[in-house]
Amino acid sequence: MSREALRKLLHRKGLSWTRPTYTLAKGDPDRQKHFKKQMDLIKKLNRSRFRPVVHR
Repeated sequence: MSREALRKLLHRKGLSWTRPTYTLAKGDPDRQKHFKKQMDLIKKLNRSRFRPVVHR
């Protein structure tokens, strides 16, 4: 069945095609703080461990 045929069938039945909408669950502030601390630590470690290579 083609998209157009499906659209016409839905239209005849008084329906229309819509994409699903997503609702995000409210985040846990404590887990977000913990995650941010972990990311800051990872960034800090990466900066100290890996120096950018500069080609001249």
